[in-house]
Amino acid sequence: AHHFRSRASMSWRDTLFIWRGRFRRRDAIRPGEGDPPFDWQGTWIGVDAGGTLKPDAPEMEAFAEKGLPKFDVRGSLDPDRTDRTEGFSGEYRSDPNCGGVPGYQGWQLDQGDGKGLTWFDDDEHRIRVDGDDVFAVGRNKFGAFVSAGVASGYSFQKFAMGPEGLSSAPSTESSSRDVVLARRYLDEKDARATMRLDEWAAEAKRDRKNGVKPWNVPAMASEKKRAIHATPALKKRRTAEHP
Repeated sequence: AHHFRSRASMSWRDTLFIWRGRFRRRDAIRPGEGDPPFDWQGTWIGVDAGGTLKPDAPEMEAFAEKGLPKFDVRGSLDPDRTDRTEGFSGEYRSDPNCGGVPGYQGWQLDQGDGKGLTWFDDDEHRIRVDGDDVFAVGRNKFGAFVSAGVASGYSFQKFAMGPEGLSSAPSTESSSRDVVLARRYLDEKDARATMRLDEWAAEAKRDRKNGVKPWNVPAMASEKKRAIHATPALKKRRTAEHP
């Protein structure tokens, strides 16, 4: 049985933090409005995934259990890296200042210090939805991380933002998918810790076999990677960062 454990009782980088929840993108039909915002809310469960362990994600019902740590991620679509004609696919970047309740965004963690669940922010969190594949990179006070997972289902909503029946009133369209994303924390010397999102997505897809969960691919293993098929640009950048 999968169960949540405090940070003190588990090996940080041997744990996969599996997040599951509704990922929703709003497209407002209003001239001059900013980049389309998104929000992703749900709960997460930590599972042992060190060495050669290849865990299944907990069943959907498990994520509904009371007392699980929550997450609330908000931000916007990255217009420079997204083709708006491709539906839900695109790159998203989190922004703690993008709506929501201050102090109750990011993700919760019980550190076993008697304070219970506490909210933490990611300093950087970039998410890429590519069809049904989802990838992410980022970092926070605990280190750099990479993520891989899946999007499933689809729902669409449209509602007017003005008086009913007024055809000229702006309307908002909202698309939602269920996203399961597994996060792996990395050693700072791990080659994956400095990958850009597009580089990580290519790496995570490289050796994936049919039927294998995205978080069980070789690229998501807990073992530190010294150099994974590093591109010349990546080698050059990492050399500049770590002379």
